[in-house]
Amino acid sequence: MFKYIDNKAERSVEATIKTLATKDDLAKVNLDLSNRMTDMIKWMFIFWIGQVGATLAIVFLFLKK
Repeated sequence: MFKYIDNKAERSVEATIKTLATKDDLAKVNLDLSNRMTDMIKWMFIFWIGQVGATLAIVFLFLKK
């Protein structure tokens, strides 16, 4: 009976260890997130520049009249 319980507990621990993330896994996720954030910030600035340009064009059109 004790061997059965010990074996079952050992299998449970092994299954848990297989699902845990390692430091390498976390480093890969961190690198991927930082690359995505960099791309997102780049596109946000491109969008903002376009919006400022469109707003200035509309303002200058109204001021000319």
